[in-house]
Amino acid sequence: MIAYIPTRGTARLRSHLLADKLGLDFVLVCDTANQKRHIHKDYKVPNSNIKICAGATGPPTGAAYKRDYISRKLAAKGKWMLWLDDNLQYLTCLNPKLSSDKLDFEDKSVNWREEFKNMATKKQVWKYLNETMDYADELGTINAGFSGEENYFFRANKWALWTYVRTQFSLYKNDKSLWLPKKFIMLEDMYKSIDVVARYGHAIVNRHLKPMKTPFEEGGIGSLEYRLPYLRQNCKWFMQEYPGLLSYLKGRDYHVTFAKRSQKSITAWRKENGYV
Repeated sequence: MIAYIPTRGTARLRSHLLADKLGLDFVLVCDTANQKRHIHKDYKVPNSNIKICAGATGPPTGAAYKRDYISRKLAAKGKWMLWLDDNLQYLTCLNPKLSSDKLDFEDKSVNWREEFKNMATKKQVWKYLNETMDYADELGTINAGFSGEENYFFRANKWALWTYVRTQFSLYKNDKSLWLPKKFIMLEDMYKSIDVVARYGHAIVNRHLKPMKTPFEEGGIGSLEYRLPYLRQNCKWFMQEYPGLLSYLKGRDYHVTFAKRSQKSITAWRKENGYV
């Protein structure tokens, strides 16, 4: 498996170190030859591990441009790959020995709060990666991620089946489809989650593994205030493009979620809209 890391080589770059610890081949994808020279010199990354996505814009749309380039030009078709955000630091997980589809938080013999804080080992990460790929293959989908929620209380149900797969650390079985369906898009991982649910029926998350990083570091895509106009623009387009599938999250106009939350309703929506 190859890990693809969109980056501009800023001071937040560290996820290649994690990829190396996990025994992953990785490719850093930057914007320019200058960035490539900087990454090679200052981060000691071999030139063979760095690719240039010429013409990629900066924030807030540069990551979407690079993900589209990676998926259509670099990554092999039909193979699982791994997305990493460039500032990913480490992973936490529930010990796989305690993991099950539905956890019993009434079981007081287990300190669940502490167990979910466990620093994931290489062996544990690969256990979760392999079981997640296997389950995605069983369901016939290509997009699978891991928890965006740190609080253990919301992670009793191991699997979310129709959800937002964040690309900070996620699995993608490349089908060469677009990640940049229009010239301007910022929430490309939300777009791809929606697109995959529409075309394949599921986009899944395994809540028992969680990527950890510091948000809004220098070199990222900016504060929520900066991003709000772009988020609103993208969410409006999602609602128009996939009518009835989505709803705004808690009335906010800058975040959408799936309005359909059962196999029956998802299947009915896909049939009504010509996806099956």
